[in-house]
Amino acid sequence: MIDGKLIDWVAQSTIDKLGGNPNAYGVVSMAPMDSATFCECPRCWALYEPVEVEEFCFEWGGRMNVSDAYYEFIRDVATRVGARLPNVHIGALAYANYHKPPRRIARLPDNVDMRICMYGIYSLPLTHPKNAAMLDRL
Repeated sequence: MIDGKLIDWVAQSTIDKLGGNPNAYGVVSMAPMDSATFCECPRCWALYEPVEVEEFCFEWGGRMNVSDAYYEFIRDVATRVGARLPNVHIGALAYANYHKPPRRIARLPDNVDMRICMYGIYSLPLTHPKNAAMLDRL
């Protein structure tokens, strides 16, 4: 579980930057920068899982999947922002070490806009066996 103080701060900062206006609208991106590293405290580390060898994952933490921590962060920020600014969406990105779907979240809030990086073999249809992992994630 991500620290509630961090979630509160990010959500409140987002609300403040939009003037707290309940009529504000748009998408606020919460996508990490390329080559980002992630928290290594015991609480966060417990959320991560090893990733099978995948070319798009970088070597941080021995190729760890941080999807659970990232999507819990997105869910919690989106919930808090959405309660105050119903027309503001939180942008999220399925990419690299947070490309896999989260294990413990069945559905993200409706105010989350997901962008998914497409991996696999682009010259083959998504239904081709070599793209089975990507199809499964979608």
